[in-house]
Amino acid sequence: MSVRYTSAALEDLRAALVYLHDRNPDAASKLADRLEEIVEHLAAGWFEGPEMILSDGQRARSWALPPLRVYYQRSAEGLIVLRTYDQRQSPITKRPSPRGGK
Repeated sequence: MSVRYTSAALEDLRAALVYLHDRNPDAASKLADRLEEIVEHLAAGWFEGPEMILSDGQRARSWALPPLRVYYQRSAEGLIVLRTYDQRQSPITKRPSPRGGK
């Protein structure tokens, strides 16, 4: 399954990795490697995070990868990573999505 990152997800990731690299280059490298592994597992369907609604109204699922949270959607073409958001910042979700609702 293919994986695509939105520009927002890439900017989130770049900012997080630059910040972490300035403080601990080894930790930044490990986080980047772990993110790649998690995204591959998500794309393969090995696990599924809870569904929620982002503040911009999009439905997404999320998976925690401290200090990040990966927000993603599945499509017929593959996995779309919407955001790789630092969990220590203000939430970008409105509320959990109702079960079974679309």
